[in-house]
Amino acid sequence: MLVYVVRRLLLAVPLLLGILFLTFFLMQLVPGSPVERLLGERGGTPEERARLMREYNFDRPWWEQFGLYVARLARGDLGTSVNQVPIAAEIADRFPNTCILALTSVALATALGLLTGVLSAVKPGSWTDHACRFVAVFGLSTPVFWFGLMLMLFFALKLRWLPSSSDTPSLAVNLILPSITLGLRPAAFIQRVTRSTLMDILRTDFIRTARAKGLSEWTVVLGHALRNALLPIVTLIGLDLGSLLSGSVITETIFNFRGIGLYALKGIQDRDPNVVMATVLLSSFLFLLANLIVDVLYAVLDPRVRYE
Repeated sequence: MLVYVVRRLLLAVPLLLGILFLTFFLMQLVPGSPVERLLGERGGTPEERARLMREYNFDRPWWEQFGLYVARLARGDLGTSVNQVPIAAEIADRFPNTCILALTSVALATALGLLTGVLSAVKPGSWTDHACRFVAVFGLSTPVFWFGLMLMLFFALKLRWLPSSSDTPSLAVNLILPSITLGLRPAAFIQRVTRSTLMDILRTDFIRTARAKGLSEWTVVLGHALRNALLPIVTLIGLDLGSLLSGSVITETIFNFRGIGLYALKGIQDRDPNVVMATVLLSSFLFLLANLIVDVLYAVLDPRVRYE
């Protein structure tokens, strides 16, 4: 297992470099530059423009700029933004907020998805099944930005129970609406996979044997069937957690949540290649790490899985 993990981590290095190269190349195709953002509407003098171009190495060919960036990255230096703020410090300040938001959303999605999935699989065709499936269809078909705005309109503007943006001192209060917004779609996917997988397992021979032994229905469902249905569910949870840890741009923008997604959007708006590259690198690494953790959990949950 250890050899497999080390090999996966080593293979991630060229993959991350390829992602960085593609991101840097696409940034070169975007019209404008951070220099225009810094100089503002007046545009500055040609001397000011030339000085800033030299300062940020924008006067060099793009492949040379990429080489300088990789060399600086190898030293652990993520650079500074166009506002002369160290990117590493900004990410260290924002990333814990994104982690808390992602973990809260995944916990909410897992609880809701498993609960509705199990209830739907145990009594297929009942009113409970139809209600749970309606919730799943609603979650899959509802745009995230619309759902977030509706939550904000109802709970923040109409009832005034919660803040409309995440700028209050209480982090717990700030997490409620963004967590529900982010957790709805993953909960719908988990519900659908739980229902379909559990219904297949409940028809197998070992489940009929467990029932024949006189075990209660919920002991059979939760202790035997659900345990064998966990592999695809763990995959979904791991992938969702990896993507949410990368920062949800839409949700963080709607609620003005100070996280990685909002920082990445600011970097794109400022045409700041250092910010965009740093956030893409972090997002890619977290997604690859989440995939690796899911693969390791396979071997823990199912002894038949072996990585040679």
